[in-house]
Amino acid sequence: MKNLIVVFLSSLILFSCEFKDVDFNGIESYKIESFANNELRLNFAFKLNNENGFKIKVKPSKLNIFVEGQEMGIAYLDKKVVFKKKREGVYETKLRFKLADGAMFSAMKFIGKKQLNVRFLGKVKGSVFGLSKKFPVDETKTIDASKLNLGQFLGN
Repeated sequence: MKNLIVVFLSSLILFSCEFKDVDFNGIESYKIESFANNELRLNFAFKLNNENGFKIKVKPSKLNIFVEGQEMGIAYLDKKVVFKKKREGVYETKLRFKLADGAMFSAMKFIGKKQLNVRFLGKVKGSVFGLSKKFPVDETKTIDASKLNLGQFLGN
């Protein structure tokens, strides 16, 4: 009976919580650690606002990345990231990016552009209060291409 009450109260608390989407507010910085075998490893810092009254853990996940409608590869988050509750903050993590065939050639077309449309597609695994769930992601962002310094990848 005690277990039934705990399950009921836990369910009531979880289902009464309103979940607000987190706001991605841009890339703060990135640093390339290595580039070999069509795989890029980098340290990545980004600004994010979590308006929820609880912290959110994003577990290892992967997303397909498209730039201007062309597939560029798959981004892997290999370690979890925890977003603090009711706070905007800068979060640092390491990403692994496996380039798609022809991605370097495609990137040459983007040099000199002021803005790029980047689409993130896939599923992200997150958890709140120890309960995990996969969330579908299909998000397109317009980014300032001049801050990416694409020339460094192509030897310019």
